[in-house]
Amino acid sequence: MIWIILFFIFLFIVFYVANQGKKQRGLAVSTRFLGSPQHPRDVSSDGNRVFYKQVHGISFKNDDGSSRQKIIKDCYEGEELVLIPEPDNRFDPGAVKICRKNGEQLGYWPSEGGRLADDLAKGWTYRVTVDEIYTPEDHPRKRGVKLRVEVLTMSRTTEARKQKQTSPGHSSHTTPTAKS
Repeated sequence: MIWIILFFIFLFIVFYVANQGKKQRGLAVSTRFLGSPQHPRDVSSDGNRVFYKQVHGISFKNDDGSSRQKIIKDCYEGEELVLIPEPDNRFDPGAVKICRKNGEQLGYWPSEGGRLADDLAKGWTYRVTVDEIYTPEDHPRKRGVKLRVEVLTMSRTTEARKQKQTSPGHSSHTTPTAKS
C-alpha cells in the first residue's frame, strides 16, 4: 500500500515539474482572460480599444481539406489576420472566419450571437494580429491562437455619439441660463 502512495506522489511531482517547464518556455495557456480588456484603459498607442480573443475550431479541417493546425504552425506572433463574415454558414449565420492574408483559414471567431458579423456589416473596422501561439494544456500536440484585436473605427452612428460625448461644452445635462 505504501508503494502505491509513493507512486502517486512521484507522479504528482513529475507532473508539477513538467508544467513548470512549460510555463517557463511560454507554452502554457495565458492566464489573461480572453475576450475583454484586462483593464478599462487597455488601449493601443493610438488610443484605440484593444481586447483579446481565442480562435475557435482550430482542430477541424477547412472546406478545402487543409489542416488548420498546419496553417497555425506557419503563423507567427504579430502577423496581421483578416476577418471574413460568413453569412451563408449552415451552422451559424453570424460566423466570422479568421484567415491569414493569403486566405488560409485558422478557425472562427466565437459566435457571441453574431455580434462581430453585425458590427462588421455596420462599418466597424479592426486590426487583428496573432498575439500568442500556445499549446493548450489539455491537448499538448495542438496549437491554439490568441488574437490581439484593436478597434480602429466604429460604425458612423457610434463614432458620432462618441464624438458628441467628448466634444468640449457637451454635458450630460443642461443647465438653465439666466436672461439678462
